[in-house]
Amino acid sequence: MRRILLALFVLVLGGMTAASWYAYDKGFTKSWRALVADEFRQRGVEVTIRRLKLDPFRGLVARDVKVFDASDRERVLAVVSEMSLGLNYANALRGEAFLDTLDLRDARLSLPVDPTKPNGIKVEISKLNARLFLPPRQIYLARAEAEIKGVRIYVAGRLINPQSFQPGEETGRFIPVHLVERILEELGDTKFEGAPPLLTIEFTGDLARPEEVLVKARLTGEKIRRRGYLLEHLAAEASHRAGVFNLQQLEARDQHGGLHAHATWDRATSKGSLQLRSDMDLPSLSRAYGGTQLLADFVFYDVPVVEVNANLTSNDKRPFQVLGQLDLKKFSYRSMMFEGLTAAASWEGERWSVRNARLDHRSGEITGDVMQTPGILRARLRSSINSRLLTPLLSGRAADWFARFNFKDAPSFEIDVPKPEPVRAAGTADGI
Repeated sequence: MRRILLALFVLVLGGMTAASWYAYDKGFTKSWRALVADEFRQRGVEVTIRRLKLDPFRGLVARDVKVFDASDRERVLAVVSEMSLGLNYANALRGEAFLDTLDLRDARLSLPVDPTKPNGIKVEISKLNARLFLPPRQIYLARAEAEIKGVRIYVAGRLINPQSFQPGEETGRFIPVHLVERILEELGDTKFEGAPPLLTIEFTGDLARPEEVLVKARLTGEKIRRRGYLLEHLAAEASHRAGVFNLQQLEARDQHGGLHAHATWDRATSKGSLQLRSDMDLPSLSRAYGGTQLLADFVFYDVPVVEVNANLTSNDKRPFQVLGQLDLKKFSYRSMMFEGLTAAASWEGERWSVRNARLDHRSGEITGDVMQTPGILRARLRSSINSRLLTPLLSGRAADWFARFNFKDAPSFEIDVPKPEPVRAAGTADGI
């Protein structure tokens, strides 16, 4: 009898060993993969699994998992190299939901920037480690850590009613595709000389009402270099909920100074605001990130101090209101050296003005105001700078006309330019 029991034990153990070896080496059959995929489908997620294996140390492992848009199987939302599945076998025997946890260790995740173009540009995420719990009618991401082009990412949060989520046209389009592509391009050309930047994202909400999901993000980084420009410090904190984007904090610092800003935008009302102050090297920052044409004729010997207050509205006649101040020390424009420039400006729809402007040159100064309203441009200027020194700043017929005159004393101009009527001008000058 003992021999019979021993033989049965050996057969059972051998069978289990053989089955385990087969499951590890060959993987489970298509029906098993379909069973696991159906479990994901019941939770509102559409997936396909190329291979399902039993690892003696990690348990059930799914490899080459594709995640699709549940409403459009042509839209691939993500591709995961492999994930470990935590199963509740008691629930499986009762025919209930049996998928408890998902674990990813040093996995790779590929996300198409535009889900409608699965073969287009992708966000490649490496070193992905995550633990995801799947209680009934919930998704609880205890943690997820990864790296994207040298930036460390940490994500955590909880969502309820994932089975109620219905992707729509606007889903995932809060950040435009072209902006994501530009960010990826910039990251590829950026060097992190300090510790890798850290982006922390937290989320919570009900996917039955996806517009109410709260997302918070914080970004910090040190010694970020791009094309010779070094950003010593960067910190930003923002949130999004119910179509309202709130930039609570944006701080940046280079060797010259710092920038402080905060902003809001409400997509439902199309209203927003921006407050910004900077005494950092904005010209070098602009050149480092592609703004070369705008400043091509300038050379700066000191950093500008800039203040901006802006309000955006849905009013067609006055879609925005911008107030700003500029204080600029020594600079040159088209090889002409200036000692400084100060001005206050406003811009409101078709109206704009520059007030209390003062442009200093070693030979004198230009002061005055310029204002444009619908149909007319007005300028009141007074100059004590030699007129021939200003000629290189002009071009075409204006330069030819101005070169004919030589003002011994300071000229003063008052100009009205009605559109499309001829120019009306008044002025005084001596020694022409």
